[in-house]
Amino acid sequence: MALLIISEIKFVNNVYNLSEKNAVLHIVIGIFKCCLNNRLFYRCIVCNGNIFECGKELIVDEIKQSIACCCLARFIVMCPVCPTTFFGNNGHIIIVIKSPILFLLVLVLASVALTGCGRKQVLHIYTWADYFSPELLERFEKENNCVIKQDIFDSNEMMFAKLQAGGTGYDIIVPTHYFIGKMVNEGMIQKLDKEKLPNLQYLDPEVVAMMNPQLLDYCVPYFMSYTGLGYNKKKLPNFEPTWKVFEDASLAGRMTLLDDYTEVMGALARYLGYTAEEMDDPVEGDARMEEVVKLGLQWRKNVIKFENEQYKNGLSAGEFLVVMGYFSDLAQAVDEQSDTLAFVMPKEGCHMSCDTLVVPTAAPNPDLAYKLINFLHDPENAAKNIMDIHTYCPNYAAVALLDPEDVASGNFIIPKEVLANSEFMPELSPEQEARHLKYWNRIKGGLEE
Repeated sequence: MALLIISEIKFVNNVYNLSEKNAVLHIVIGIFKCCLNNRLFYRCIVCNGNIFECGKELIVDEIKQSIACCCLARFIVMCPVCPTTFFGNNGHIIIVIKSPILFLLVLVLASVALTGCGRKQVLHIYTWADYFSPELLERFEKENNCVIKQDIFDSNEMMFAKLQAGGTGYDIIVPTHYFIGKMVNEGMIQKLDKEKLPNLQYLDPEVVAMMNPQLLDYCVPYFMSYTGLGYNKKKLPNFEPTWKVFEDASLAGRMTLLDDYTEVMGALARYLGYTAEEMDDPVEGDARMEEVVKLGLQWRKNVIKFENEQYKNGLSAGEFLVVMGYFSDLAQAVDEQSDTLAFVMPKEGCHMSCDTLVVPTAAPNPDLAYKLINFLHDPENAAKNIMDIHTYCPNYAAVALLDPEDVASGNFIIPKEVLANSEFMPELSPEQEARHLKYWNRIKGGLEE
């Protein structure tokens, strides 16, 4: 690490600049500890005070000091205990010390800290929020003498755009199955060496058979989900599991649909009896799309909004009575309020999706990435992951380890009848995407033509 002789930090045009004025000594040090959920932990090596970073906000010793943030990667903050300034930049901290004696102490302590940190590899994951059991990751870190850092995305489009813009440095990414082909075509991910992944023998063969075998050369199934209906069973004791519920005017203003054209248009098509392939038929496809739009406009009249984030909370709070939502979201809500809420798959069927684990072409630590992927598919680890995240990992040996009551509840495992009556969400070409979006915009905008 380099020793910098720099005087002060000035805030100019949203960037902290360093200038040589008072010959203040600085030293660059690394992150002392990284914990889960994109939360970084720093400890002042002078006074042992704690500084936490979480997303865009910093919490300093329970907010005893004010903070100035200029962007995601840069911040400046005073230690609340000792006269030490921390200047953050791209995952490092510059400690500014105005006492030569104190500086010598810091230099010794920082050298010790850096010596310890240097032995650890850092595994970078780009993933959905709250998608790994914290206990499992902590155990993997200890067993492999490494540190795991997570960056979070909230849509496949966001993830793909960042990689297209040059985002690098990741060892594992967690895209949904229908984005794998795009990533392969862009040269973003590498073909997997299955010999390094012996635990793939435990993958559910029924699920594997439903997926594109060519894509499975580049990805490992991780978590699966399907779209269904969450509802308040106390308010709706005679609820019928059908997409037709969105035509019920008596529930107008108490229902929500996802803001996702693939999911909503897929549900409309399933209700009308069409498969995804039939919707893109070159002869009959447009006429079927017009049927979808006509029905979608009826549904639109009765839903209060299209949204992907708060529907689970709204259902739990009693604001909504029926919501279209993801199994992975609603299963947890139902598990917490099983006396009030329920989740069902509509009898007409639904779309399924599978989030996968891939290794980028330029992954800095591919061997460590392989180790984590294999670790996650160890049956005992996969079973714990299922229970902690409330999402189905298609690992049949893991399912065999679960409590039969948890399996029967449907809150952790996708039932076999769901698999039989559904289809994987298709990967659309750019032309198909544009066509689907054209019809989707009419539904959202309330436009008949």
